[in-house]
Amino acid sequence: MVFHLDWDGHVHTGFCPHGSGEPSRMYIERAIELGFRKISLIEHFPLPPDLPQPPTLLPVTMEMDKVAPYLEDSLALRDEFSGQIDVLVGFEWDFLPDFTDWTRGQMDRFGPRVQDGILSIHFLKGMIIDEAAEIFMCQVLPKLGGTLEGGYREYYRTLMMLVRADLGEFKPRRIGHLNLIRRFQKIYPAPGEFRDELTEIVREASSRGMQLDMNMSGIRRKYNGEPYVPEWLIRKIASGELQFDCVFGSDAHRSHEVGLGLVEAKGMLGVGRY
Repeated sequence: MVFHLDWDGHVHTGFCPHGSGEPSRMYIERAIELGFRKISLIEHFPLPPDLPQPPTLLPVTMEMDKVAPYLEDSLALRDEFSGQIDVLVGFEWDFLPDFTDWTRGQMDRFGPRVQDGILSIHFLKGMIIDEAAEIFMCQVLPKLGGTLEGGYREYYRTLMMLVRADLGEFKPRRIGHLNLIRRFQKIYPAPGEFRDELTEIVREASSRGMQLDMNMSGIRRKYNGEPYVPEWLIRKIASGELQFDCVFGSDAHRSHEVGLGLVEAKGMLGVGRY
């Protein structure tokens, strides 16, 4: 196993419609200030036009007409900062089981131009799962059987589908924020840790050469307060019981958030060991 802690592999940019709007260079400059060797600029790819827009407080993804400017700006910054830090450019793709053909087509279109990517689940049954606790309980769960356990199990079933999905040559290697379903677990306690399900998912993903987004942003979420990769799973990977590459991810949406959670990530592993 390898833990990449000198690489912030999940950083959003000035093109994120629910971010700070700061110029993307500020995120890179912050990563350099913190001593990172590598940074991945990862922006939310637009949703399929045929996907009914779920209720949200803020836009979730870029519009399609922003993709080209995002790539132009980010790739220019990649060249500008070459020699100071390795900048990778890519997208965070939403895995939507009913739209895999569309997603694969977009990956085939834009994949040759990018160097990195993350594949995440933000939606179940067309509903966003991490927008607000009220939306999650009153609008999402009724579509997932009406219980927390049913919702969690549907999430993990979909996560295994993500791992196994044939999305072509440019399918991202990295699974984003593994336990996002626990986003509101301080209000609505999780109905278990689902260790068997997560272990099976990780084993399957490892066998396919995938990576794990060691996403620490859950610590900053008022109603979560924990990393999106559980500590028990990190210990299994660190011990060699599970073989998996993990890339630290701050999931920054503001420049000052770059690198946040790195201290906690190192603490989960033991200072200096990796």
